[in-house]
Order: sequence, then structure tokens, then C-alpha cells
Amino acid sequence: MTRVTNELMYEVLKAVQARLDSMDRSLKDLAHGQIRLREDLNNFHRDAIRLEVQVSDVNNRLERLEKRFETVWVN
Repeated sequence: MTRVTNELMYEVLKAVQARLDSMDRSLKDLAHGQIRLREDLNNFHRDAIRLEVQVSDVNNRLERLEKRFETVWVN
């Protein structure tokens, strides 16, 4: 059986630490990507609300115009 020496344990621990550092970087990258996705979704939501407001404004103007035409045609 292979003898476990301090040097071997040290090398294994260094390799484990390197893997943990790599995983930590990957997790941070994923977290930043998730934040960017949430920001994009919020921007899409904000744009959708803005468009709904614009459509509502156009509908209100159209209703006012229709009422004006009704009064003109009746008179």
C-alpha cells in the first residue's frame, strides 16, 4: 500500500483548494448572471408597463374623438 506522507497530503489539499476556488468562481459567475437576468426581466416589465400606458392614452384620445364626432354628427 502506498505510504501517505505529509508531502502527498499537502499536494492533495492544494488540489482540493484549487478545485474549491474554481467552484467558488463558477458560483460567483452564476450569481452575476442571475442578477443580469433579473435586471433584464425588470427592464422588459418596465417597457411592457410603459407600452400599456401609451395604449391606454391612445384609447382615451380615441374615445374623446369619437365623442366629438358624435356631437358633430348629431348637430
